[in-house]
Amino acid sequence: MTIETTKLTVPGAQRLLSQFNTHSRISDSALSRDLLRQAILLLTHFSEYQILGICADTAAQGYRALVDLCSSIGL
Repeated sequence: MTIETTKLTVPGAQRLLSQFNTHSRISDSALSRDLLRQAILLLTHFSEYQILGICADTAAQGYRALVDLCSSIGL
């Protein structure tokens, strides 16, 4: 998928991703991985750098979350 084919706008992608700025969890059914991937790719296209934070109880859980996120967005 390219930036041109996405229907997300920059403000829409920011609103979508802002849901992750809280401590609440978002279920897989509430947010499609493809839409999440589109939002991340759209915003990275317009930014010079990105900062990603992952909260977890253990290093192993944090690593697993990072691996899962990278896999789901095609990294």
